[in-house]
Amino acid sequence: MAVTPPADRRGQGPRGDARRRVRPDPGTKQPAPELATRVAAEAAQRGLLLLKAGTYSNCNRVLCPLVITDSELDEALDAWEEALDAVLA
Repeated sequence: MAVTPPADRRGQGPRGDARRRVRPDPGTKQPAPELATRVAAEAAQRGLLLLKAGTYSNCNRVLCPLVITDSELDEALDAWEEALDAVLA
């Protein structure tokens, strides 16, 4: 399994979004929308809502509110990381 780094960004500032593509085999670059669905479900259980995006719905993305605090952002990123770990373990 491979996950693109969270630095895969689209747009600038708070209106931009961070995406992570989940692929079962990074060598083939085969889309894995079922994994993105599982990551979104795991994140929801942790209180984080993720969107599925991309041509193949194989990306998870999050849009942060303009008024998010550093501690809230840290909490959200921790939930996302835990969701990825749960699915990819």
